[in-house]
Amino acid sequence: MIANGQDAEDYACRYLSRSKLRIIERNYRCRQGEIDIIALCGRELVFIEVKYRKNNQYGHAFEMVSPTKQRKIITAAQVFLCNHPHYTNHPCRFDVFGLEYDSRHQLQATWIKSAFTTC
Repeated sequence: MIANGQDAEDYACRYLSRSKLRIIERNYRCRQGEIDIIALCGRELVFIEVKYRKNNQYGHAFEMVSPTKQRKIITAAQVFLCNHPHYTNHPCRFDVFGLEYDSRHQLQATWIKSAFTTC
């Protein structure tokens, strides 16, 4: 049972690890924003936003990543890369991992790879 955002992030990490991603950092914070999960998929650096909704009455979890939130994540990713120069030659992508309960109270996970770009 997912009760809060921390539980959702824990679930996402387990799910992503089973999908061959190697989690390298969680809850990366800087003045410009926060990134929930940073992982490696081969040589690709993946910045992942996790969203959780108890239901989709007001929209799906993955729809809650607004353009403003996207810009904050991108800026935080740029800061991360400046602070971790050994990753600067890795290709990067931005994913969204959404969790919500359906009408039958079954947990549904939606993982959108390359959900948004820096352009």
